Amino acid sequence: MTLKDKVIRGLSWSVLSKLIVQIFSWVSTFLVLRFLVPEDYAVMALVTIVTSFVSLFALNGFSAVLVRNRVEDAVLERQVFTLSLVIYVIYSAILYISSGYIAAFFDTEVLADVLFYYVFALPFNSLLIIPSAKFDIAMDFKSRAIMDSISAFISSIVCLSLAYSGFGVWALVFGDLTMLGVKVILYLYVAKVFPRLCADFTSAKNWFGFLFHLQVNSLIWYSYNKLDSLLIGRLIGMKELGIYNVGVQVASIPASKLSS
Repeated sequence: MTLKDKVIRGLSWSVLSKLIVQIFSWVSTFLVLRFLVPEDYAVMALVTIVTSFVSLFALNGFSAVLVRNRVEDAVLERQVFTLSLVIYVIYSAILYISSGYIAAFFDTEVLADVLFYYVFALPFNSLLIIPSAKFDIAMDFKSRAIMDSISAFISSIVCLSLAYSGFGVWALVFGDLTMLGVKVILYLYVAKVFPRLCADFTSAKNWFGFLFHLQVNSLIWYSYNKLDSLLIGRLIGMKELGIYNVGVQVASIPASKLSS
């Protein structure tokens, strides 16, 4: 199969899966909106800001390092996985210690309880790095699209069920964590990957420069895109942040999903 055929076939699968998932996801999202209050979405907006910060460094950047290499390199894979896991664990420890202060800063007690669950979930993101890179290198968009669709579908079911049962913000929390858990299991199984730790980083300096430039770019983008939510949550109020966050999400769904 030529590169052109791979791209066309991969695009077809990606578009089809996203179309199916988005139809269901949109219906599920608007149903969940009926059962939750703006403050619930405000809490998740702040959680996303706090947790996605480390993902920019420990997930996206390291995955790009593997994709740039283009060929399978067992040593590089172990180095990338180990460093990513270390970053996630350190950040989770910092988050655990500071969760109470973060909640007090935004005057929202439940925020500390929600962050507690993410403290233990965040390190599992490092398990996605090697499989994600392998799918990208092989241009296996079909497998990735199917797995993402399955995880999104199951997550939506969990979120909708809990929201209907009156769990409030926890419906969003466990829906999010369910998606992570299902993706990790599927990615590792399909890619046939078992990440291993590494103690030798003598050759890591060869890709540190590339990684550094990616991280600086990600930090600038992250600061630009998240500052509005931080200011609204701190200066205006959680209810207003929730309304704003839902509005932004709904308005940006078509563009964000199609552009990917």
